[in-house]
Amino acid sequence: MKQAMTEKRFKKLSEIENCNQRYTQKGYYTINPDAKKMFILYGYNAYLMERLCGDHPEYGAIIIERLSPFPAQLKQYLIERAKDLSELIFVDGNMSGQLEYYIRAECELTRYYRDEQLRNERNYHLYPWFVEDLI
Repeated sequence: MKQAMTEKRFKKLSEIENCNQRYTQKGYYTINPDAKKMFILYGYNAYLMERLCGDHPEYGAIIIERLSPFPAQLKQYLIERAKDLSELIFVDGNMSGQLEYYIRAECELTRYYRDEQLRNERNYHLYPWFVEDLI
């Protein structure tokens, strides 16, 4: 009995590990990384971005997995893409735009991006995001 429970527990752990394969050591991952319009958001709406970028290939997404410590490779990626992107759209779940201000400060985006390249979408009414809300 104990052996069977242990095997079941290890099976669950391996399944969890397999589900988290997309999570990387760099702290973020991208969907459609060559797109001209990129959404940037914290991971809770990744399912929506996968659908949106699949249906609309002109859009891509940067899904941030962790904020502390801030992913240094993300800063480098955003600097490299500054000339290519027509829009960088922050998807934020609060009224004050904490994610946008934090990333702008950490990556010094105002040095590399024009104001018309940066946009935000804020949803603070506690309803889930829908594709129609973003495009």
